[in-house]
Amino acid sequence: MNKKILVAVHSGFTDAPAIKRALVLASSTDVDILLYSAVYDEYIPNLNVVADQIQKMHQSMLDSETAKLEEIKRHLVQAAKSIEVLAQWEPSVTDGITKAAKQFNADLILVSSTRHSALSRLFLSNTDWEILRHVYMPILFAHQHDNKPYKKVVIAVESAYKNDNTTELEDRMIAIGKWICETFNGELHLAHAYPSQLTVTSMDYMIPAELSEKLKQEHKNTLNQLASRHNINEQNIHFIEDFPRTAIPKLAKDIESDLVIMGLVSRSFIDRFLIGSTTEYLLDHLECDVLTVHANYKA
Repeated sequence: MNKKILVAVHSGFTDAPAIKRALVLASSTDVDILLYSAVYDEYIPNLNVVADQIQKMHQSMLDSETAKLEEIKRHLVQAAKSIEVLAQWEPSVTDGITKAAKQFNADLILVSSTRHSALSRLFLSNTDWEILRHVYMPILFAHQHDNKPYKKVVIAVESAYKNDNTTELEDRMIAIGKWICETFNGELHLAHAYPSQLTVTSMDYMIPAELSEKLKQEHKNTLNQLASRHNINEQNIHFIEDFPRTAIPKLAKDIESDLVIMGLVSRSFIDRFLIGSTTEYLLDHLECDVLTVHANYKA
């Protein structure tokens, strides 16, 4: 069955990493593509003009954006099985993407990602971070500007303490990773970062060495069991004794990974505002593309 991919195009732009990534995917496997753009101008509703003039302004902007999407379509049409374009008047980009993806029955959302300033990281206001938090479908954040295929894919898993939700999440992450590797004849790696010396900061003491070793072994065993269940080669299993923020970017760089796949579990707003999430940090610091799979997503 064909994969269905929604490519989110930033309003007014036609050349973006997500477009190039869509071309690579479409050239390598059967996909149906929806080119989507949310169009909005916050000043138009406040203009002192009659309703039909506002409607004409809306339509003019939509027609202009649709023309840009049609231009992109001409670059992709030879590769993709089918391509649709959709420009909508939508104040919220994330709401627009969510609704369009559901209507299209998308398997994957492709967006272009950019590096963020320290200030934007503090206030967490960038569009891609909003998409990360509010869109539950698998999202591929592309920032590579070349057309090379994904030859090495790293799946970064987190906890050794399993429940039905985390097991299902890991299964979905690995299924997507295998599809990508099969598409590009790539190599799948499974990684888990675990700092061997855990400091309990609220109590200000180190976990006893015996307990620390026991916890480390539990994490390592769980990683090996997951790899065995999904027939992942032993040499492609990476248990790294370090914090994820350090370990995953280093591993990706060392093995020249083209893509890192990470699970996403909801956090409270306070947690996100004060400390951010590992996923958000890695999205901003990994040199390769990042694909997120939300725990709440049900295919």
